[in-house]
Amino acid sequence: MKIPSSALLITLSLFLLPTSHGLDFDFFQTSACTNSLAHVSCVNVPPLVCCRAGGPWCAYVRGTGLPEGRAMYTYDNAECAGKYLLSCAGPRPPAYCCARVGGGSSGCAAIWLAGGSKKRDDDEHESELSSNCTRHVQPNRMVYTDARGARQAIHLPRGTFDRASASLDAGDFDALARYPAWGETLFH
Repeated sequence: MKIPSSALLITLSLFLLPTSHGLDFDFFQTSACTNSLAHVSCVNVPPLVCCRAGGPWCAYVRGTGLPEGRAMYTYDNAECAGKYLLSCAGPRPPAYCCARVGGGSSGCAAIWLAGGSKKRDDDEHESELSSNCTRHVQPNRMVYTDARGARQAIHLPRGTFDRASASLDAGDFDALARYPAWGETLFH
């Protein structure tokens, strides 16, 4: 059976289309974006989805997997609204961006989108960021060191971020042990 050349061309072009993948946002309690520190993560976040954290997690955020020509923006509120604090464009060695979020009681957030980073006083771009945010998510992974000194990574099902953060803050490692280990769930 002979395949028409137009069908072959369409099929080949589909393989060459750029694929869209998500970015991982890791929120830290201190001024370093280091894997050895406790952190919470929104994993595989699509563009224009605002990842918001709160409590002690609003010192710095790391964006991992930022594609070329894309930019990450951080906010000192949990809505990705108003003026952003910092932005960085990818890719950049060591293949991630680490930026201050500095949220207080109002929380903190990060978002990413196509296009290079813009100047902070660019009002037109600012309204584009706020108006195009399609939805908000909270971290779905927590990494911490338990009372025995063992490194743990757990899955945070939707709606459990605040409770898990409070458990870690209280040192209630028994409560955290009841969450599924990261990687044991089908969907993250």
